[in-house]
Amino acid sequence: MQQFAKHRNDYLYFLRLFGSYRYEPKSLMEDFTYQDSSDANLLQLRKQYELDHVAGDGDELSQIMNLMRWVHRTLRHDGSSSNPSPRNALNIIKVCKEENRGVNCRMLAITLTEVYLAMGYKSRFITCMPMGMDFQDCHVVSIVYARSLERWIYVDPTFEAYATDEKGNLLGIEELREDLIRNRAVHLPETINWNGQPVTREGYLGYMAKNLFRFSCNARSEFNVESEPKERIIYYLHPMNYEPTDEVRLSDWGDGKVTECYISNPELFWRRASGVRCNSSMVQAGASSPIASAGSEPSHGEWRPLRAASPFVSQVSRGTGSKRSMTPTPR
Repeated sequence: MQQFAKHRNDYLYFLRLFGSYRYEPKSLMEDFTYQDSSDANLLQLRKQYELDHVAGDGDELSQIMNLMRWVHRTLRHDGSSSNPSPRNALNIIKVCKEENRGVNCRMLAITLTEVYLAMGYKSRFITCMPMGMDFQDCHVVSIVYARSLERWIYVDPTFEAYATDEKGNLLGIEELREDLIRNRAVHLPETINWNGQPVTREGYLGYMAKNLFRFSCNARSEFNVESEPKERIIYYLHPMNYEPTDEVRLSDWGDGKVTECYISNPELFWRRASGVRCNSSMVQAGASSPIASAGSEPSHGEWRPLRAASPFVSQVSRGTGSKRSMTPTPR
């Protein structure tokens, strides 16, 4: 990670050079949608891994963080590993346990996103990409809609990470990008790590400065979204003066027809999740499963950010991937 800290000023130069957006188009081809927690597969995920116990009975933010930490401690990161098929949380966890192996950051983010959906939270996994189109390294994280804050927050299951501003407010991806561009203080938890090994704040933020240049995301957030042989829409958010923007391309990715929509409007891409539902039909949690107990005990109180001793400004995150597969691998 130190190599990214070393080059962070170069990454920030281009991030600032392309810091603005065109705010076009004015509408999406298809709005973002989120699968209901009553889906049979999501119910199975929730019950099989006792996610109610994992989340704990604390406040909403405490539960969000507990679920992120559980995925981080349940799945080992290995960017050079092949992707399990199908790519859904139930199978990813199963394969990793049976084969005693890890998965890349995309599989970790898919798992966490489906865990959030199973618990009734609206969530998406976001591919964070660098400036170059022919890249060999990117990172995939999750965003989850916090009802208590009425906004998206950034969570990274690969590094057990999130970000806050100098007042302790949780940041979304766009706020993190903006704070780096404007050289504002960004705080990270002291516990950020890669497979249990400490990661420096300078290295992490340096890596993210590289990968917060542009983004992509599926329009539909649902169980097994990337493995079902069906048509789907992927949105790409590009900054102003970076092509393409306001363009639609049709592609065949082998698993189905994909419509790639390139936009330059962050208000549409990070649109507030409306009509967020509360959890219903709670699944009763029994005794802690081996996987659930692998993490720390769930919090039963109010969430508080774990701040660094001092603010660290202008830096990045981690992972890797190719343009088509967008499956990050670490260096």
